[in-house]
Amino acid sequence: MEIALEKKIHLQVYQDDILFSAEENEKLIAYSQAVKVPYTIEPDLKKLASKGITKLLFIEDPDVLDQLQQELQTLYSKYAHIAKSKKNYLEVTHPEANKGSALLHLAKQLDIDPSEIIGIGDNYNDLELIDAAGLGIAMGNAVKEVKEKADYTTFTNNEEGVLHVLERFILEPARVKRDKEGKMPV
Repeated sequence: MEIALEKKIHLQVYQDDILFSAEENEKLIAYSQAVKVPYTIEPDLKKLASKGITKLLFIEDPDVLDQLQQELQTLYSKYAHIAKSKKNYLEVTHPEANKGSALLHLAKQLDIDPSEIIGIGDNYNDLELIDAAGLGIAMGNAVKEVKEKADYTTFTNNEEGVLHVLERFILEPARVKRDKEGKMPV
């Protein structure tokens, strides 16, 4: 919070699923409308810290956030997960609060081997998901880093990329298996 104040970078926080910001501005309003989440103004965000914060979200130009991300990772990488969720959003959460950890936790609960999971993503906060899944898929409109980490790149969101993945990696192999065995797969 002090870094945001010092660098004059917009910061908003989540606490108990409530979005807080120190002031109402264009960045807050645009974010609130985009994610359809109402917000509450709290001029002293530090006051919220004592009760715990789920997520800090910095909103700024990508170049500014790239530098901030490096700085925060140097200072806090042992204590927090710091990742861009969009080019102008930098999120700071609990170190295990990422899609890859969530996927592995769910897989363990459901007794599914991670090698049997397809993870599909398009943005920076999907990197851990792509890495944790047995088959990591980047959307055609994904950022470069996700495409580089992925095993396969599908079509864009507007070109039904997820449908293509389902057809290519799930439905088509199931049809081949059915045809060879003469029956539908379980």
